[in-house]
Amino acid sequence: MMDNIVGISRITMVIVAIILIIVAGVAIYVTTSKSIHPVTSSSTAVTPFKIAIISAYPSDSYFAEYTLAGLEQAASALNTSQRPIIVTPLYNVPQSSIISTTQTLAQQGYKFIILYIDYISQYVEIAKANPGVLFADEYAIPNGFNLSTYNFRDPESNTYTYNASNMVGWIPDLNGAYYVAGVAAALITHSGKIGFVAAFNIPVLATWYNNFANGVHSVNKSIQVYYAFSNDWSDPTKGAAAADSLISLGCDVIATAGDTQSIGAAEEATRKGVFAIGYPFNVNNISAQYMLGSVYFNATALMYTMIQDALNNNLEHHFYTLDMAHHGEAFLLNPYLVSNGIITQSMLNRIKEAEQLVINYTYTPTFNGTFPPISS
Repeated sequence: MMDNIVGISRITMVIVAIILIIVAGVAIYVTTSKSIHPVTSSSTAVTPFKIAIISAYPSDSYFAEYTLAGLEQAASALNTSQRPIIVTPLYNVPQSSIISTTQTLAQQGYKFIILYIDYISQYVEIAKANPGVLFADEYAIPNGFNLSTYNFRDPESNTYTYNASNMVGWIPDLNGAYYVAGVAAALITHSGKIGFVAAFNIPVLATWYNNFANGVHSVNKSIQVYYAFSNDWSDPTKGAAAADSLISLGCDVIATAGDTQSIGAAEEATRKGVFAIGYPFNVNNISAQYMLGSVYFNATALMYTMIQDALNNNLEHHFYTLDMAHHGEAFLLNPYLVSNGIITQSMLNRIKEAEQLVINYTYTPTFNGTFPPISS
């Protein structure tokens, strides 16, 4: 009799346990279902945060294309169902119609518009024509601004005034990356002659050149660093011609700076069996054998910072640029050269040391915006 009672009790316990498991499973399913399919009110309209980015150049401009990709990635990371973000790119917008274009966007509900350097002479006029819109303008320099006193360690601590209250400036900071690239170039050259193809003779490209030259001369002061201008942002054939002019001088490493023409310069160098340094993203796939590396602008990180501040009404009075310590830039060494022993371990160590000098602020970038005279 006792055995039967014990047997029944055990059966009862098993049944109770099964019931509890089923109930728990239902509870888990219900909870999970609610988290995957949140209840929303169809009567509540969600207003998206609309961002436009405008270029005077076509959509196949490398820098514009790459910056847009970074903007879209940043917007996707910050996008929520309660605060959706819409990004709209506009290309081939001439200076003559930029004000009317931005006014149309404002009427369509765009609250944040990002402009390239194409419209630099009109920044203030554009902002004042659209008082309800925030503008982030490439190379818009605030009042009293000086890069040599800019606090790169704490970018948010820098506050400025602009000639229009609804505009701020942004620039890609590549000084540290070009310094490291210069170190790598000096370690790989055999001729003792290195070339630098720049789109134009303008201060920002001169600053990158001077930091690149500093990197070269930190390894060997006797190396000559030549430069040539393609005088074009978007034509790769002009970049290639500028590279050829430097190769004819005996340069066996060609660094590049300045939009799509830089791709032409890098491709031409590798075709001629000369090492090349790409820009502004990872273009090491141009040639496994001859791409030394790429100077990399982290557009996603910079755009993320600006969008976040715009969403939080914290954009005003800032100037946006991120250095290597804040993951805004890097020099991406071609891994093929390392794995095949072309870049030796001692060379790799020297390049990594240069990176740490930049990250730790031991290397102080130069902000000299003038190309020096070069003697043949």
